[in-house]
Parts: sequence; C-alpha cells; structure tokens
Amino acid sequence: MKIFLFFLCGCFLFSLPTFAYSDRVDASAQEIYEAALPCFETEGIHKSDANSHSLTTKWIYKTIRRTRKRSFIPTPMKETVDVRYQMKFDIEKGKAYSDVSIRGRFEEKQTDAPMMQPWKASVSDKEFYFKEREAFFKLLGCIEERKKVAANPVPSVSAA
Repeated sequence: MKIFLFFLCGCFLFSLPTFAYSDRVDASAQEIYEAALPCFETEGIHKSDANSHSLTTKWIYKTIRRTRKRSFIPTPMKETVDVRYQMKFDIEKGKAYSDVSIRGRFEEKQTDAPMMQPWKASVSDKEFYFKEREAFFKLLGCIEERKKVAANPVPSVSAA
C-alpha cells in the first residue's frame, strides 16, 4: 500500500509543471464580445452578423502550458496556448450557439530553429491560421488588453 501511495505521489509531482501555467478566467458575455471580435477585425478577420444577437451567457477557459519531457537527452520545449470563448446567442427565431476559439502550438527543435505548428483562430465555424507565432500572440494580447480596458474604464474628465 505504501509503495502504491509513493507511486501516486511521484506521478503527481511529475505532472506539476503542466498545472503550474493553467488558470481560469471568467468574464461576462458582453466583455468577451467587445474584446474579442474587434481584435479579429484588426487582424483582417471579419466578424459575422453576431452584433444583431443579444449575448446572454458565456465562459472562457484559458490554458497555457509549457512542458518538457524528462529524459537524459535534451528535449525540445513545447508551448501550447488554448483560449476558448463560448458565447450563447438569443435570436428572435430561436437559440443559437457560437464559439470563438484561439488555439496554438509552438515546438522548438533541438537545433533551436522553431518548428511552427499552425496557430489557429476560429470565429463562428470559420477557421483562420497564422503562419507566424508573433501574429497569434498579437491577437491574443489585443483581446487581453481590451478586456482590461473594459473592466477598468478610464473616468472622463469634464471641462470646468
């Protein structure tokens, strides 16, 4: 029994680096709508006619993982970013559900030359791929920045 518990503790400690970079962020549907879709427009990705729908609920799940396999041979670093915005729309003719998801994967070869996996962003079942990692993170940073501004609006100063 002690050996089994020791084995379970070892497995948990072995997987700790994966959990260290995970977090969950919650925000309202309106915040995500205002933050995400304009950023897609600035990157040349046009939104659908979602502005005619009323947003009722949503959740966002963000995971950033940096993992390195443990072995005697140096192994490449893997970085995965998964941001998913799920929005529920109420439409006069019924109900519809729409997803906004941003996913990317970056892997480094042992020669330090980056091997690019497709960085994908999708809005309303339309998928867009970024060839450059920087463009993907630019879009992600734009969304995060707009969320901060929406959460903390700057008070307007009226002229005296």
